[in-house]
Amino acid sequence: MVRLVFLLTAITGWASVFIEWWIPSYKIGGIFSFILFIIFISKVVLNPSHNLIYFASWLISLSTLASIWIYHLWEEKGFFFQPISITRFFLIVLLLLSFVAVFIYHQAVLSYKRTRGNVEKEKLVVENKQFNLIEFIKKIFSKSKANQEIYLTLGEVIEDRE
Repeated sequence: MVRLVFLLTAITGWASVFIEWWIPSYKIGGIFSFILFIIFISKVVLNPSHNLIYFASWLISLSTLASIWIYHLWEEKGFFFQPISITRFFLIVLLLLSFVAVFIYHQAVLSYKRTRGNVEKEKLVVENKQFNLIEFIKKIFSKSKANQEIYLTLGEVIEDRE
């Protein structure tokens, strides 16, 4: 439920800037983005499931923050175009980049889960063993006495002609 509240808040903020209903100062947007970032990081650390919505809401609020900053900069400098048209352009572009980032993040998480699952299934991960000094010393001395020659077969084995 909290996930949807954050996502709806981010979308509402984005839409209010897009339709020029309320354009806050970039300090308020920065504080909101920082709060969402802290919540996203805490959710990733504490509970790694369902963090995709937090990541999406943080990216949407970050794109809103960047567009608010562009709006105030454009309004202050008085460039040729109207500030709201440039802000809308950057809102749409940054929202599309946010969608791409969420998709890439989702694919990376799925790939990690698939790979990690295969590694554990096939026992490719070395189990944590207790360090035993006596066995370590025996292993070192047994390797030093063993024959260290390596034979590499390239092609068919041909018997020696004697």
